[in-house]
Amino acid sequence: MQKLSGIIKKSIAMHGIEKQVQAAMVCCAWNKLIIEKLGENIGGKSSAVSFRNGTLKVAALGSVYAQEIEMNKCRFLQEINQQFKMELIERVRIVLR
Repeated sequence: MQKLSGIIKKSIAMHGIEKQVQAAMVCCAWNKLIIEKLGENIGGKSSAVSFRNGTLKVAALGSVYAQEIEMNKCRFLQEINQQFKMELIERVRIVLR
């Protein structure tokens, strides 16, 4: 009997959606980390919206929230890369929504 994780990996590879799945996982991990580290008041006012070619795009509700993320982004970037055990995120781009 095959493990479910193996079946899922094969299915993802068969459909050629590895990058899309990886991008979704990076965005989810970033959003979780931001709330964990900065709390709901700040972390809840931003969200990772896309990940492509090593760049994570994060939308913030205002300049105050964007500045807080900017000040901490290097630390967060390192933590996410450690979670994935590789240098996935090279840069974080913060935009206002």
